[in-house]
Amino acid sequence: MDTMPSSMPSRVPPLVLVTGGARGITARCVIGFASRTPARFILLGRTDPAGQEIAGVEQVHEEPALKKLVIESFKTQGKKPTPATVQKEVVAILARREIHHTLSAIQEAGGEAVYIPVDVTDLPALREKLDEAVRRLGPIQGIIHGAGNLADKRIENKSLADFHKVYKPKVQGLNNLLACFPPEQLDFLVLFSSVVSLAGNAGQADYALSNRTLDQIGRRVQAANPNCRVLTINWGPWDGGMVTPELRAVFESHHVTLIPSNEGVQTFIHLLETAKPGLNQVMVGDLPPKPAVNPANTQETVQVRRKLRLESNPFLIDHVIGSNPVLPATCAGAWLANTAEQIFPGYTFFKLEGFRVLKGIVFDENLAGEHVLEFRRTAITDNEVVLDGRISSGTRTGKTFLHYSGRVTVIREPASLQNVPVPPWNPAQAENGKDLYKDGTLFHGSTFQGIQDVQYASQDEIYLKILLPTVQEQDQGQFPVQATNPFLNDSIVQCLLVWSQRVHQAPCLPSFLETYIQYRPIHFNDLLTTSLRVKKHSPTSVIGDIQVWDSDGKLCMQIIGLEGTVSQTLKRHIGVNA
Repeated sequence: MDTMPSSMPSRVPPLVLVTGGARGITARCVIGFASRTPARFILLGRTDPAGQEIAGVEQVHEEPALKKLVIESFKTQGKKPTPATVQKEVVAILARREIHHTLSAIQEAGGEAVYIPVDVTDLPALREKLDEAVRRLGPIQGIIHGAGNLADKRIENKSLADFHKVYKPKVQGLNNLLACFPPEQLDFLVLFSSVVSLAGNAGQADYALSNRTLDQIGRRVQAANPNCRVLTINWGPWDGGMVTPELRAVFESHHVTLIPSNEGVQTFIHLLETAKPGLNQVMVGDLPPKPAVNPANTQETVQVRRKLRLESNPFLIDHVIGSNPVLPATCAGAWLANTAEQIFPGYTFFKLEGFRVLKGIVFDENLAGEHVLEFRRTAITDNEVVLDGRISSGTRTGKTFLHYSGRVTVIREPASLQNVPVPPWNPAQAENGKDLYKDGTLFHGSTFQGIQDVQYASQDEIYLKILLPTVQEQDQGQFPVQATNPFLNDSIVQCLLVWSQRVHQAPCLPSFLETYIQYRPIHFNDLLTTSLRVKKHSPTSVIGDIQVWDSDGKLCMQIIGLEGTVSQTLKRHIGVNA
């Protein structure tokens, strides 16, 4: 079904190739695109919109009535109606209707569109169809790859055919498109990925792998083609699309918010309009729910071993004390929190208690070849699991060094949120927080330079505005943002060092915290308000409480009893005169 003129005007709108664009959420985004920018589209799909329709089907709209009409038609033709064949025909009828609706909606929105039935995994057929279309319509300026299938099953029940059904349209389809239209010829490439690639989901191992591969191809294409805008969108579940009523009920029971259709379309348009050549990978929406395990069936003691390497953690060049990179204590805390969530799928990190920095981890010639995180389960209730953890390493002589210890609580149901007012902020009294990094008050490099402004409310209380730009995934190394954000958390606890430098004219480093509670995750590029109230201090130590609010004024976290060791010796490495 072709709505485009066969002859092209002297100045033509851009021509965009779209897979999966005649149906589902991709179609909605394309219609929104057309209403915003005059454009022409080639829509690819496997459904033939010219299929033969059953007499009278135009007047039937509800699925039960359609099934009844199909059954009657089969009987008239002497065919035996089975549930599978009837459902297949009903799906085909609905698909053809949606294609026609999409084409009409694009035209009404001010765009032009042609639909080409072809399987994107069949390269010879794809190349033949697209070569003919390009000869007639002109060069392709951009590609939106939204094709995808589901075959949700537990992994032990999946077949190779199930895997191919999911993997091929996403990955082989994209590779085929790029074989027909090399990215150096494109202005933009948009990939519709999923949050499942970032967090996994029950029954979707193949879907997670397919989308994760899509993410990586996007990175590779962008790196090799700096003039092409590559945008990868990791969509959460939409209110519609592949979300069935049954799946919607599952999401609602796990407090996962579905993306409203109109909001999703507007987000797509905004991302497409603002994307620039570079790394553009954006998560939109909530992560999928994780089915909770029965903690009683897990081992009481778990060990996780890993080899820490300086070259594997690029961010460490921005956390150097003296001449050696030092692991931020917030990374050790994140290691504990992340591991606890991974041991207990379906549970969410909530609290870290009694966290102690013992020996720390310094990346020098004495760095251990292996570090061990050991958890011992100490308590189970209907809603939470408590784990005592410690991080250690050993020497060749058999000696053990303890680096960090703490108690982690993970919960099944969200914690009740605290309603605590944001402290009063007076811009006239604020000082530029960036100066603290320039004058040596803070030793942190750009990865951790989140303090924007500081307001000294009283001798024992300061307020800060914190905003940390995104630390790219490849730079997060072995401590990625998962259960917590260790990079933002480091920026937050820097307030203790700021206070110590101001009051004691000496730096301090965190050594212990009584309780860290996380009510909601914190995010890069969000303007956070932080308050520090010092409860006790001496020339050798300082203890304070910290609260953090997001840009919407909602309390994100509380840190109770954060203790720092004040050291005049550290003035050789940290401070204005270092």
